[in-house]
Amino acid sequence: MIELKELCKKYGDNVVLDSIGFCFRPGVTAVLAPNGAGKTTMIKMLTTTLAPTSGKILWNGRDVSEKSVESEYLRLLAYVPQIPGFYPSWTAPQFMKYLSHLRGVSDGMTAREIDERIAGELDFFGLSAKRKLKMGRFSAGMIKRVFLAEAFFADAEIYIFDEPTAGLDPLECEKLKRRISELGKTKTVIISTHIISDVEDIANDVLLLKNGRIAVGGDSEEARRSAGVNSLHDLFLSVFADGDF
Repeated sequence: MIELKELCKKYGDNVVLDSIGFCFRPGVTAVLAPNGAGKTTMIKMLTTTLAPTSGKILWNGRDVSEKSVESEYLRLLAYVPQIPGFYPSWTAPQFMKYLSHLRGVSDGMTAREIDERIAGELDFFGLSAKRKLKMGRFSAGMIKRVFLAEAFFADAEIYIFDEPTAGLDPLECEKLKRRISELGKTKTVIISTHIISDVEDIANDVLLLKNGRIAVGGDSEEARRSAGVNSLHDLFLSVFADGDF
């Protein structure tokens, strides 16, 4: 379990996140908010690439800001950023091997096992025919699929997706949603998005951010019932109908 305790982030006088308290439990949690409402800031803190101004992030009761805890936490975490960075002169298998080595994902696996698993993930994401092509020639959607393939190859305990369907076509989006839904049966999955259809049918929990605070947080079905609505889309509209983010 990942727990946010009084989590704050400020840039000068600008308060981006203000005293956030929330528990991410196993299952799929949708973090929903309009662009600029603090979703990506939260994700960066969850991946330890950005330090909070105050407050803590606890993983199984341990502070991830502690170096020994952070290294263990990150080994169990797979992260797909909104705008991935990559080496344009490398092929997708080369890049996936590199990332898996850095994170220790491939430790104990034979070279053949690594190649077979990478090939399987690239095939799932429709990239088999591009295995020998350098990533510098890939489209933005293809780059995103490489990072998704690497994340699933990692078989992590915690998955964090920042706008995971950006650049994907409708068929790819549906395949990804089904795969994430399966993940949520045994893993902790956090999806930050402003595309509500990405999570409408798969989110167990929901976290809506407004003005740097939690407007709605908790069980998705219960949140909809409390608001008197039938969908996450209508829940989102009920929170942000005033246009105040």
